[in-house]
Amino acid sequence: MRRALLEPLDTSRIDLWSDVNTQMKEAFKIDGSYYMLPMDWGTTALTYRTDMVDVAKMSSLAVFLDPAYSGRIALPDNVDDIYALGYLATGVTDWTKATDADFEVATAWLRQAHQNVRTYWADGAELSQLMGSGEVIVSWAWSETPATMAAEGLPIEANRSTVEGSSSWFCGYVNLANGPNSEDKMYDFFNAWMDPGSADYIVSEWGYGHGNETAMAAIGSEALNDAGLGPVDVPVLAQVPMNQQLREKMIAEFEKIKAGF
Repeated sequence: MRRALLEPLDTSRIDLWSDVNTQMKEAFKIDGSYYMLPMDWGTTALTYRTDMVDVAKMSSLAVFLDPAYSGRIALPDNVDDIYALGYLATGVTDWTKATDADFEVATAWLRQAHQNVRTYWADGAELSQLMGSGEVIVSWAWSETPATMAAEGLPIEANRSTVEGSSSWFCGYVNLANGPNSEDKMYDFFNAWMDPGSADYIVSEWGYGHGNETAMAAIGSEALNDAGLGPVDVPVLAQVPMNQQLREKMIAEFEKIKAGF
């Protein structure tokens, strides 16, 4: 995130700022000012068609290297998600501490996994079509995929508790410096999203967590567990901001991997 392109948020205009998830909002506090409002969060995990795979193999990320699933796997066309997978699969659970050697090992693993990949999906809608048709039966997917597809009656599940773990991410909005639109409307949108009334829909229909921590607590642990957002007893790699130089290296290598090099 390049701060020069952004204006700090006026948190006094965000009605429920005190309810925003503290861990997430502190990640984007710079020199005493906040530059992003966390809106939602989710998980990325091994996701599969229960009717078309050997479910016993779905306990490890090693399935992405299994030749039995060659041409039936889809991975995200997103450098953060793809390296979350690569790092977890090779034993790194905190990418802020990743060394150059860790990066090389994760990259080699992703290059090997590429041999089994049918395609790299760009968004949840594309992945839903691939898995709904049965063209793809194993993926590294956001939590929306099992939530939305199960609602359609399709036998798709996610395993956040593979032996290597799964990842967690969050998204948010920023105020662009010299942006062309109304700041009043921007803050109206922020406040509508952060209203507790939005939380239940985002959890139940999208399979995502909401940025309003108080509203999430009100939903209750049982409902969050049912949505796949409860705690797990395996490593969780948090996709928090990382060293930008390392991220640039990740971007360059991922482009090579996708091109077959």
